[in-house]
Amino acid sequence: MDEVKIPLATARAIVIQAQLAGTVDSALEGKQGAAAVVEKLGYVQIDTINVLNRAHHHTVWTRMPSYQLEDIYAAQAQDRTIFEYWGHAMSYLPMKDFRFTLPYKHHFNDPYGKWETERLEKYGHVMEPTLQRIREEGAMSTRDFEIEADGNRGTWWDWRPVKVALELLFWQGKLMVAERKRFQKVFDLTERVLPDWVDTHEPTDEELGRFLVRRALGAYGLANEKEIVDHLRTASKKTIVSALQEMIANREVLRVTVMSEDRTINYYALAEVLEQMDKLPGMTDEVFILSPFDNFCIQRARMKALFGFDYALECYLKPEQRKFGYFAQPIFWKDQFVGKMDVKSERKEKKLLIHHLQLEEDFQPDVHFTAALKEKLGAFTRFQGCQCYEISQFSPQSLQKQVMGK
Repeated sequence: MDEVKIPLATARAIVIQAQLAGTVDSALEGKQGAAAVVEKLGYVQIDTINVLNRAHHHTVWTRMPSYQLEDIYAAQAQDRTIFEYWGHAMSYLPMKDFRFTLPYKHHFNDPYGKWETERLEKYGHVMEPTLQRIREEGAMSTRDFEIEADGNRGTWWDWRPVKVALELLFWQGKLMVAERKRFQKVFDLTERVLPDWVDTHEPTDEELGRFLVRRALGAYGLANEKEIVDHLRTASKKTIVSALQEMIANREVLRVTVMSEDRTINYYALAEVLEQMDKLPGMTDEVFILSPFDNFCIQRARMKALFGFDYALECYLKPEQRKFGYFAQPIFWKDQFVGKMDVKSERKEKKLLIHHLQLEEDFQPDVHFTAALKEKLGAFTRFQGCQCYEISQFSPQSLQKQVMGK
């Protein structure tokens, strides 16, 4: 069997089970649960935007409602079951995957891009003194270094020399993030952070490619070539595609054609995933409020192809260019994206401000949905450390009475 044809409903069920509803054992909690989410998804992206609890907290909470903000800190700083590195942007990664980041780190010694070359030329001389100070004094953040006379605190490319040196040493693999204090990285020597049990043998290109294909397909359930390549950006496209073709040839990976009413979509899946299709659980009545950086919706073209959901994050646009709002959260129910809401947490007032709650035009809410939405809004409000929520605008307007009883 080289190719499998499945209906769109089955494809959605596979993806939902892989990435959302079935991500973590419900018996797991705390730091073990947080690490389990990172393990299942392959990475959890870290983001700086804090109009709500940051993206990594939100992504874990979505799959583990008992999650507390200190859980992921404990998994990193205490248990050392996860670590930070460039995955899909800056991410938490499973510690057991550490060796598969080594080839990327070793590219540091042979820069292949203008950005890397320029930074090394400009700040390379600061790296060894910075490393030596950490070697002698222990774990340090940028605040522990004296600020240079110019005091420059601009964007990434304007960082003062020591801060850039720390990031370059981190990229090179000589430093790791031992912990975060108030979201600021605390760096230490890799040998002082890395647990003894971690395998540090550098993989071959073939091993790396196979690992990345399996990581992506295990996390996504179904994925196309671009999505596989973009899942973890720690190898060249050539390395990943070569492994994918080999795995197709030995039927470890199968081609999947998703059949819908008006089109077909081509994906890949691990053979063992397709063997379990008849055991997929039914849809849950739970509503999911998703971070824009959540693994389930981060690849916008994928969401549009699978679920017909056309979504864009507008926080990077000028206010006059935004069509919906600054930080819209997609809303997912059963097997479809049903809407979105633009949200901000007013932490001092302990109030969650929902500027706009909008449902998709073709979605007709019923009492089951509105009950599930109200329950989730309450839980989401508590997760943000707020005591109440306030919704300024509803679309359609009739939703106000259903949700708020007004």
